[in-house]
Amino acid sequence: MTSRLALGAIFLTTVVGAPLARAATYTVLHTFSGYSTDGANPAGGLIADANFNVYGTTYEGGAADQGTVFEWAADGPETVLYSFTGLADGGGPEAGLVLGPNGSLYGTTYFGGAYDYGVVFELTPPAVAGGAWTEAVLYSFTGGPDGGNPWAGLTLGSNGVFYGTTTGGGLGVGVAFILTPPTSPNGPWTETVLHNFGSFTGDGANPYASLTFGTNGVLYGATESGGSSGYGIVFSLTTGGVLTVLHPFTGGADGGNPQAGFALDSAGNFYGTTPYGGAGYGVAFKMTEGGTFTLLHTFTGGTDGAYPFAGLIYSIPDLYGVTYFGGASGGGTLFKMTTAGVKTVQHNFAAGQYPFGSLVKNSAGTYGTTYYGGSSTDGQLFSLSTVAGPSIETAPASGNVGTAVTILGINSANLTGATSVTFNGTPAAFTVVSSSEITTTVPVGATSGTVEVVTPSRTLSSDAPFQVP
Repeated sequence: MTSRLALGAIFLTTVVGAPLARAATYTVLHTFSGYSTDGANPAGGLIADANFNVYGTTYEGGAADQGTVFEWAADGPETVLYSFTGLADGGGPEAGLVLGPNGSLYGTTYFGGAYDYGVVFELTPPAVAGGAWTEAVLYSFTGGPDGGNPWAGLTLGSNGVFYGTTTGGGLGVGVAFILTPPTSPNGPWTETVLHNFGSFTGDGANPYASLTFGTNGVLYGATESGGSSGYGIVFSLTTGGVLTVLHPFTGGADGGNPQAGFALDSAGNFYGTTPYGGAGYGVAFKMTEGGTFTLLHTFTGGTDGAYPFAGLIYSIPDLYGVTYFGGASGGGTLFKMTTAGVKTVQHNFAAGQYPFGSLVKNSAGTYGTTYYGGSSTDGQLFSLSTVAGPSIETAPASGNVGTAVTILGINSANLTGATSVTFNGTPAAFTVVSSSEITTTVPVGATSGTVEVVTPSRTLSSDAPFQVP
């Protein structure tokens, strides 16, 4: 894999025009300072809660310069919720976070912990407003058979379990694991290896991407290397640990070395990126649960963008992502793409900014980070606002049967007088709280897919499919 420190040595030589989208308003919300009171160099993707708060991590900065967890409140400002020490509590978080049903944030660090091979952690909100968040290490990787150095974030499954990957340990090239909650109060969490990468000829190696549940209850992911050609694979993995190689990348026209997780649409199709291959600048692709691979876009460098390290997000009906390099100023791009592969650039980043992590969208706009840029060159948090049609979003974005869900109206969507709420076609009981909010629970029989609300004037659909593990 090409490290981020080496990325500054990559130069773009191809200049190919790309169509620009309609005007959008780009706003820098926060410039990371990198000092003891702030984080620096955000690498992971962002998440948002039902109250429009945005959460993320920085790889460096904080009190010990070992990374932070931060929050951007609905109207600001940015607040550091926790600073890692690089010791037993972990250090260097590369991935984004997961919001649990209890309001806690869960994530991984690349190093630190009892053995310095990274941890899985929980960050619990304060019991009293204005209090301190509390970090607890749920598991410390040993770097041995259990895995080590998790780059990817976690995926929440049923009954409070988490699924994840590590880039090292196992047979030396990483593992996929499940982390199970304690069976008794204050008991230990239990890590179980589901798959050792490198177990057979053609198997993948070094998974940097997070896992994604399909509509069929199977996990899907990618490895940065391995496979029949050495450029990584797309795989499926049952929760019982059966791995199937769906697509081995060749490093040619189909791309190579995927490093990000997938976006899932309501039909069960997956969308992803590779930072290399194609014309040398990476590709975007589509994958069915059955393993059919479709190339959507080949990045050409220059104004088209180059090196999409971040994954895509799906917000009905389009995909959104960023490229690390390229654009009009060479500092990367933010783009929109149809599920058929028609791409438009929505924003060109200034030279030296370089967005690395994936985006998040809510009714207030699109949020993301740049790894560098700003007065201290330690990165920035930004928003991009565009005009879109009425729709809805759910918080949380996944949950088991019985999980409480808040449905929020987006872009002037009026929920007053709603007559029906369905989860992928399964009716749910609900309460209209206001013209912009409905409360409901995941109904018995619900499966992963689009949430729909029928109102007197129209049927509103969720921007992204709701996941039922």
